[in-house]
Amino acid sequence: MISRIFSIGFITLFCCACENSTKQSQNEEVKSFELSPNTSLFDIDIPMVQGEVLEVEEHLDLKMLEDQNNFAYSPKEIQQHFSKPYTLKYDFTGFDPDSVRRVPKPGIHPRVFFGPDELPDLRNRLKTTLPGQKIMTAINKELNNNIRKEGSPTSAGYQALVNGDETVEIHKNISIAYGALYEAFRCLIEQDEEGGKQVAKAIVTIAKIDQKKIAAEIKKFKEKNPQAKRIDFRVTAKNPSQNGALGLMYDWAYHFMNEEQRDIVREAIVMASNKMTLQGAQNLRTIRTNSSNWISWTSRLVCLLAAIEGEEGYDPVAYQHSVQAMKWFFSLSIFPDGESHEGWGKQFLMAELVYIMARRGEYFFANQNVRNTFNRYWLHALNPWGRKDEEFGGVSGPFTFYDSQGGTKTRIPSLPDILVYKKLYPKDPAIDFIYRSAMGEDYGSFSERINLRHHFSTYDGFCKAIFAMNFDHSKTWEEAHADLTKDKDLTYFSVDTGNMITRSDWSPDALYFHYNNRSMPGGHKYSDRGHFNVYADGRYWGIYEKMRQVREAFLPMNRSTVMIDGRGVSIAPGKCVDHVSNDLTSFTVSDLKITYDYSHNYLFPLKGEDRKKKVMLPHSYNEFRLEPSEYPYYNLTQDMRPHWYDSLKKPYDQRMGGSNSAAWRKHDIPMKKAFRTAGMVRGKHPYILIVDDIQKDDQKRHYEWGMTLASDVNLNKASKDLAILGDDKNRQLVVQMLSADGLEDAPKIKEVRSKNPPQPDKVIPKLVFNSHAKAPNFKALIYPPRGEQAQVSWNEDRTQLTLTWSDQVDLITFREAEDGRTRIQIQRQAKCIVEIK
Repeated sequence: MISRIFSIGFITLFCCACENSTKQSQNEEVKSFELSPNTSLFDIDIPMVQGEVLEVEEHLDLKMLEDQNNFAYSPKEIQQHFSKPYTLKYDFTGFDPDSVRRVPKPGIHPRVFFGPDELPDLRNRLKTTLPGQKIMTAINKELNNNIRKEGSPTSAGYQALVNGDETVEIHKNISIAYGALYEAFRCLIEQDEEGGKQVAKAIVTIAKIDQKKIAAEIKKFKEKNPQAKRIDFRVTAKNPSQNGALGLMYDWAYHFMNEEQRDIVREAIVMASNKMTLQGAQNLRTIRTNSSNWISWTSRLVCLLAAIEGEEGYDPVAYQHSVQAMKWFFSLSIFPDGESHEGWGKQFLMAELVYIMARRGEYFFANQNVRNTFNRYWLHALNPWGRKDEEFGGVSGPFTFYDSQGGTKTRIPSLPDILVYKKLYPKDPAIDFIYRSAMGEDYGSFSERINLRHHFSTYDGFCKAIFAMNFDHSKTWEEAHADLTKDKDLTYFSVDTGNMITRSDWSPDALYFHYNNRSMPGGHKYSDRGHFNVYADGRYWGIYEKMRQVREAFLPMNRSTVMIDGRGVSIAPGKCVDHVSNDLTSFTVSDLKITYDYSHNYLFPLKGEDRKKKVMLPHSYNEFRLEPSEYPYYNLTQDMRPHWYDSLKKPYDQRMGGSNSAAWRKHDIPMKKAFRTAGMVRGKHPYILIVDDIQKDDQKRHYEWGMTLASDVNLNKASKDLAILGDDKNRQLVVQMLSADGLEDAPKIKEVRSKNPPQPDKVIPKLVFNSHAKAPNFKALIYPPRGEQAQVSWNEDRTQLTLTWSDQVDLITFREAEDGRTRIQIQRQAKCIVEIK
């Protein structure tokens, strides 16, 4: 392994050759050189580090710890639990240095996302490329239906702003101010001087209104936190500054304003940004304290700071806080395999903010974990047949993600995350492929309505415009997919979460199995440990229903799990106890006992005297992982872990409520066992095998094995242990209960009704097998028959099962071990193809 050493301040960078880099002889001299403490992206020799990974060892920030009084930990506890350095890895392979220009000198505008020298190219791309044309059409359409729509409240509000009316309720009807933001962008791009002068007047009024609101919020914050050295931007100025968009208004309308107007707007920006800090800026560096999507959302503070850098009132410390927050968010919120701690259904990288920082010399956009999101996780989470625009409309997409806002047939939640990386790595095949899969073959996502009605989404439209690019049209989607996947593993597994995605092959008709163990819970978690998805023959069968953040959406009845007397898994983690994978099989084993034994007070509130039964979850992160983490804080139980928002060591009654609170209840009757072994066997006839070793106690109880279904799936045939599902194209899926004690009537599709206020109830079809037994011992077989069903035969003592097709015979041996979990061995042609010990 070849290493180049870079010194950046007190940080050492190691540049390690990747496997595909050219090997140098042992005698060849390795170049080394020193960089200054102020080293920036622009000082790195990008051609020199292609094909290599830069490693940075990061140590505790002792000054920050001193300023924060060790976050209420003792010096010994800090040393014991939090002192191990992180090695952060960066990959510039494929990075285009021309994609990031140096920010202009202070006082030159525009400057936040692009400078005056970049405007001609931006205008040309928006005129001549299909995505550019589509997004500008969408922006103008939204403005026509927003601030230009005659007689509408939004149009009237905008005109009132132009006329200087400071009573306009822009913080209630947020579309008015965001409409002004997009009008400023449009006027800049289309060089509309008259419209620019009008929007400049509106922005001045917005700034005056914002300043009053922000001043009041800061006053309240200081009264509540008299000892605070800096002000929490999220609490005081995030929403009143239109999530930092006031800075963009100033930047884009700068040349339409006179000096007096600029001073007024700048004064409001200074108030909204000076002396500010944000979550993640100064905290203990742990997986939980640096992973909330509140960090990335709140980091829009940088849009205010970047707009006035070098001008009067600019706060460089606040900027550095923004950088630190995002740097560690990128480093710790994404696991090395590319999966997100928060869950990709609710994860917002806000890569556009990191692009702003890159223009100012920061290089952490190249974090290898994020690169693996494209190369590994998103590629595997993409359904086998990709995106069909006739099937996926405005808010849908071709990915499957877990947790809040996740689901089958969903999209990457923050499209700028893809747009920015396509800009940074324009020829990277994985990024290009994810970009085209997310945006559509005809760039349909660029035509979606610009959302000015929710703070989360308001940046999407102008990011689509700024980063609009063509994907590689020299290949069809199928050709690009084939090239990208020809050497890829068929299985994704994360040692951090225990989650697994596997498939029979990389074809569009592949049998696809997505299993959710979730040994590391995120911030927006559902009761879904052990849930699975099944896709085959180019369609969805077993699904993960997309749900909102309402109480009933969190309940286990909505997921493909085992219910016991109407109760199921909780939001506690699932313990991963084994994973085996080879060319022919991939299996993961979960121990779900703890997630059955505990319920969270947010979902099932304790009342009266029962409130005394609240406990903290007495388990560490490492207790749920297949392999323990090297970081000592993973061994801390909940009572010792730093609080997710402020990093403080504090008792549970001082921790925030909701699903992130520390209030749990242990059920009076614990589970005897709750193992789920789930996986796929590949071959001419691929199939999924799910074995549930589950038992509450020694009483007979009602067990319900469930699989949530796509809404157009029918039950074509049902016998006591067999369900044959179908659709209107004669595609079928067999779900056969190979073994189950106390199995009751034939399986059926029931409707799970989940309250979804203020919208109509969610109705989820669910295939269920019911058992009345002490321990049902469910063993389920799932496969697409494709013209031939398997013949199933057991030996006399039902320890060996033979699955027979005309051209494939598999012998499966089941053995219950002392811990109550079934061990499995599968043979084919007298050879063992897998043994789950």
